[in-house]
Amino acid sequence: MKCAGDFVFGSSLRASLTPAVYNWGICASSACAAAMRCVTCEQQGRSFVRCRHCGNELVPGATVCPVCGAPVAADAVREPRPATFEATQTAVMQPIRVQNGKLVTTPESEGMPPSVPPAVAATAQSSKPSVADPHAAQHDAEVGEPESMRRRATRSRRPWILGLIVLVVLALAGAGIWAWMHRAGKPGGVAPAAECTVNPTATVSGMQADGANLVASFDLSDSACRNGRYAQSGVRVSLLNEAGVLQAAAVFDFAKSPIVFRDGKAAVKLAFHPTQYWTPTATIAQEQGLKTQWSANAAGNGAVLAAVGDALGGANIAAEESGDLAHKALDAQLAADRGAARSLTDAYTSQLSSKRPGMEVDGKTWTYADIYGQFLTLKAQYPHALLVWAPDYANYADAGGPADYYVVLNGERFATADEAQDWCTRNGYGTQDCLPVHLK
Repeated sequence: MKCAGDFVFGSSLRASLTPAVYNWGICASSACAAAMRCVTCEQQGRSFVRCRHCGNELVPGATVCPVCGAPVAADAVREPRPATFEATQTAVMQPIRVQNGKLVTTPESEGMPPSVPPAVAATAQSSKPSVADPHAAQHDAEVGEPESMRRRATRSRRPWILGLIVLVVLALAGAGIWAWMHRAGKPGGVAPAAECTVNPTATVSGMQADGANLVASFDLSDSACRNGRYAQSGVRVSLLNEAGVLQAAAVFDFAKSPIVFRDGKAAVKLAFHPTQYWTPTATIAQEQGLKTQWSANAAGNGAVLAAVGDALGGANIAAEESGDLAHKALDAQLAADRGAARSLTDAYTSQLSSKRPGMEVDGKTWTYADIYGQFLTLKAQYPHALLVWAPDYANYADAGGPADYYVVLNGERFATADEAQDWCTRNGYGTQDCLPVHLK
């Protein structure tokens, strides 16, 4: 029972208590009232069962006063010991008595039962508070839980709290890194603008051959785009020489490979395959003042062709336009190679191909675009290759049958037919794909 008043120690009893007993041995147990009397409770008229000898409040059912050792009067009410007895509150208490004016403990061998088993008492003794904490026992009694148990429970919760704090810190750090990475390169950390819908201003910054393919580099600018993305599909990119003659064109899908702008600037590489340009790569590379045009809403012809390194590939332009461009390119190439071809009339050379539009061979029907594309491929592989029109030479016209073929020659001079055939063999061609010819 918690006393609402002030506790006063008896002077003789307090004088006989050592500091350890005063601070812990009595006050840290349920027998604290044994050394005190409650002034307020007495004033309020509350009744307690007390020892007739020393005035200590007795635990119901006690036969001997735990303070002075005096037997309890026979007329006292005897009740069983309460089931709520807690060992931690009486672990350090042993029955005591007054002898020669001093408190002494009563050995258990005198017939008095110990308050708690020795093992429990030892545990309680080891966990008692220091002298600097005399109110811990009273706090335990009020709360109903020993201070040591609360401390252990607090310590057991600390790893979980620390783990939760670590997870929160890591999550915040990850979010900060993500935000920083997305802000990098953006002035003032401004979020990207909406996708650019207007075609940028483009200039040709470089041209180079990659095998039979043409790779063009472009510098782009768009002040309105700022830090946005150009992600339009169906964009036709054309290359024109200084006279305005179309040199190359293809349709690109930037929706799948957006161009990212930084401060209104960007750069991109685009690849043009042999069916997408109509001048040999060596000639285009020497062109001065190449221009480029970017047009939206264009339709590609067939599948998108493969990328070439880091250069994006595109689809062919419309077949009709591509065919007309290829036909003109073939005629231009015949005129360009006519002089070199005539120089071979007194020698042998090797024939690499002979095709005409509408011809069914190699699993497809050949078009002007296919024929010119094949010539460009062979030209990239054999720099001396020439294009001739078969009807211009008697050796083809006099052979009988149609002679309207575009013929590709390797352009090399050989003294005999055998030498020309040996060249074919050394380069991995069979007799059906490469043969010696003597132009006439």
